[in-house]
Amino acid sequence: MLESGASAESAGVGNEGVVGIPLFMGGDTTPSSAVVQTAGHAYRLSGRLLKQEFNRAGLMQSLLLRYTQALMTQMAQTAACTRHHSVEQQLCRWLLLTLDRMPTSE
Repeated sequence: MLESGASAESAGVGNEGVVGIPLFMGGDTTPSSAVVQTAGHAYRLSGRLLKQEFNRAGLMQSLLLRYTQALMTQMAQTAACTRHHSVEQQLCRWLLLTLDRMPTSE
């Protein structure tokens, strides 16, 4: 969020992912906010419990690291799309990413 109140979407997260990545990557806070754009269900887990499970270095750590890599790729593609594609192309990309995360196409 900018001082003017303006903001920009940097990534989309759905049933495949998590928000709050900076918390398990060593930070104490997350510098961004999450906005819910569609109806659905979510789970909330305390940052302390997430860090504790991540630090056990088991399956959860492996999954979170792979997800982080995929999210970083998505963010790079979003930046390139914002810079090099038309507004119509950006809308199509956003619609496809959103539909991929929906349980139905309605």
